[in-house]
Amino acid sequence: MIATCGSWALEGADPALLLEVAVDEAREAAQAVDTDIRLAEMLTQVSEGTWTAPVGGISLDPYETVTAVLSCLGQALSLRDGLVSAVQLGGDTDTVTALVGGLLGCRLTAEQVQAEVPWHQLVIFPELESTITDTAVVLATTRAVQSE
Repeated sequence: MIATCGSWALEGADPALLLEVAVDEAREAAQAVDTDIRLAEMLTQVSEGTWTAPVGGISLDPYETVTAVLSCLGQALSLRDGLVSAVQLGGDTDTVTALVGGLLGCRLTAEQVQAEVPWHQLVIFPELESTITDTAVVLATTRAVQSE
């Protein structure tokens, strides 16, 4: 669902169209795999303006995550606004915020993102090359131990 929204967002779809696409995808997916229609119902609530985030914040439930993302998109006036709204939901905000940022920021330049998110300068990233190498070593070692 989010991948589909990402494709549409890259093509310039606005949040209202992304929500419409997501509702359609959710209905089709529920029929294709014969599962409940809960996600489509939750997304319909977002489009009607009746969905509210759980009091305890967003859980790890993927339906809740997708619904929270599309709710934030629909209310966001800017990338910064969408990110702040996602964090303020509480709960599993890292996933929701990352998806909101990707969908809202995918058509912006790096300079535009940096202008909207001035706190980016406070983020300290580890050295990418060493992180990838360290992760690869751990994965290879774990696999070797498990196959013995």
